[in-house]
Amino acid sequence: KRLQETILPMPETLKKYIEDVFVLFHPKDKVSGDFYWWTHVEGQTVIAVSDCTGHGVPGAFMSMLGISFLREIVMKEYITHPGVILQKLRKEIVKTLKQKTEGKGRKDGMDMAIISLDHKTNMMQYAGANNPIYIIRSRSNENPISQGISIHNDTHTLTELKPDKMPIGIYQKMGRFTTHELQLEKGDQIYLFSDGLVDQFGGPKDKKFK
Repeated sequence: KRLQETILPMPETLKKYIEDVFVLFHPKDKVSGDFYWWTHVEGQTVIAVSDCTGHGVPGAFMSMLGISFLREIVMKEYITHPGVILQKLRKEIVKTLKQKTEGKGRKDGMDMAIISLDHKTNMMQYAGANNPIYIIRSRSNENPISQGISIHNDTHTLTELKPDKMPIGIYQKMGRFTTHELQLEKGDQIYLFSDGLVDQFGGPKDKKFK
């Protein structure tokens, strides 16, 4: 647990570049198969939230792999394009875990939502492997979001940008990951998440929270 907590980035490093940030992280076991990661490279902040296969120790091992590969791709190769990051990450996972399309090898992998924020232009890029993101924007804003699926109340609109339906790992579909671009406005709220909470069982009928 101490090792994993040490490797996960500190929220304070993100607050240097983004005004209001919070992290909700409640592992089911001592260690987690979910992880979050971010860094700042060449005027851009790259943020990822991921859900690895397996719980506890197996999931934690996968999370360590994911963080290591993200550091290599983003911090050492200076790649900030979300779709390219996911493609290179998938290639590394498939190679490292010796995954084969003909059914040999483990089918371990991860789902991920990743964004890149350009602080000069306020442009956000997003790509997802099974994990969407949500953007909440005030309805008083003169530039409504025209992409994704939206619902709204009297004051705000919540927009979901959909991911590609394929994981980071071996899968029958191995196409390119789609990168969405969105011009951010002051006051926009962006949420990245795993399915950790919605997948929990509980209540009087022991059903998923959803």
